[in-house]
Amino acid sequence: KGKHQQALSILQKAEISLPESYQIKTMIGSLYFKMGNNEKARSYWLQSMKINPAQPEVVNSLNLLKQE
Repeated sequence: KGKHQQALSILQKAEISLPESYQIKTMIGSLYFKMGNNEKARSYWLQSMKINPAQPEVVNSLNLLKQE
């Protein structure tokens, strides 16, 4: 989990510089999912989808969360 937290910190700093990057939001969402925080994962994935709705992998991830 330490590596996930370190990666999250780096990505959050990148998000400040690139707030419209759907890729960064997708990666942050995936890290939160791996860390067990589904609520934050969903939030970041939805933000990413608002910027770029053509992301089937994010749609799949969101559908997985709905099943839980």
